[in-house]
Amino acid sequence: MDLAIVQGDPPWPGFRADLLMPETLIAVAAPGLLALLVRRELAEGTLIQAHPHRCTPVSAYCLLAPQAKAGTSRIERVRDWLLGDASPRRAG
Repeated sequence: MDLAIVQGDPPWPGFRADLLMPETLIAVAAPGLLALLVRRELAEGTLIQAHPHRCTPVSAYCLLAPQAKAGTSRIERVRDWLLGDASPRRAG
């Protein structure tokens, strides 16, 4: 394996992990019904947040590269491309 995109809880021993994006979990509802969990409908107003509670778990989406392969040019090029739109924070 050269690279992997995983969802879970760091750390991953033996791997360099770069945070791609965290997860934020909320409950949503149609104005008259409890259902769905989608971003577009929230933005359009066809869904509303059903409860004010938000959950941001430790688990997140991360890009993993084996420590032994970190620095390899092809891995670094893909890593740089993927992290270009993501926050430069490290997961572990």
